[in-house]
Amino acid sequence: HIGLAGFRAEQSFDEYLRWGIEAAAAARGSADGYAEVLGTLALELEAIPDRLSFGGRLAVGMGGGGAVSTGGGVLAKASLYATAPLTRDLYVTLEGGYVDALSGEFRALFGTLQIGMELDHPHRGSSYATIEGWQWSGSVQHYSSAARRDGSSDSLDLVGFKIDRQLSGGVYLSAQAHSAVAGGAGGFSVGLAGGGWETPHSAMGLFAGLELMIGAAGGGGVETNGGAIAQPMAYAGIDIGQGWSLRGGVGYIHSFKGSVDSTVLDLSVGYAFGSPTR
Repeated sequence: HIGLAGFRAEQSFDEYLRWGIEAAAAARGSADGYAEVLGTLALELEAIPDRLSFGGRLAVGMGGGGAVSTGGGVLAKASLYATAPLTRDLYVTLEGGYVDALSGEFRALFGTLQIGMELDHPHRGSSYATIEGWQWSGSVQHYSSAARRDGSSDSLDLVGFKIDRQLSGGVYLSAQAHSAVAGGAGGFSVGLAGGGWETPHSAMGLFAGLELMIGAAGGGGVETNGGAIAQPMAYAGIDIGQGWSLRGGVGYIHSFKGSVDSTVLDLSVGYAFGSPTR
């Protein structure tokens, strides 16, 4: 048995379909260092309006670490779930399904308990709200030197997602998930949370910022030794139109108990939008 803790963020296509990302890491059991990052697609129908919904979800992504046999790291999940509101904004979801490592031996039934918050109620007719700033980004990162458990060290390339919530005065909160795609560390995954500060955007759309992220990483034979990491970064960017932006950053990843200490290069494409929140 493995117990995971993580997060999921979803956005609706329409009244029935929604897409999102989810990331989780081992928090209980004998698979210390196991982590997974997946993209999701769900279909949800109301059984009792504003009282009970049922749905199905498919997810595909990467996972590994903790001596779990995921092969090259590709995971697929299929599940059914039921969702009920606790308050106007909070809800609880019970989910059950099956996970399969497509090129490894890892296969299991799973169950999930999720507590969530709705940031938008388009089908409930909300008429009073304030607009909060959000940004979703796709990211490519490069570690110049990542220590491995066999004593070697090599570069590592990752792809990932970022979700930023703007507060005030340029301050923002951020959640990030990344997974290795090159460098001989299939299954290496990173989950980060933290915040940063960004300058006002100039008339030419230029901006810069600083952020500090902490989290966990594991898998792929990378020597993180327990998983706890910190990643400070400085970046500069430019608006490229209609809510889209491009930014490049230079940072450093440090493993508190392991041997991973490396320069990090980051290239991100982001989309900023407003979400109505009461």
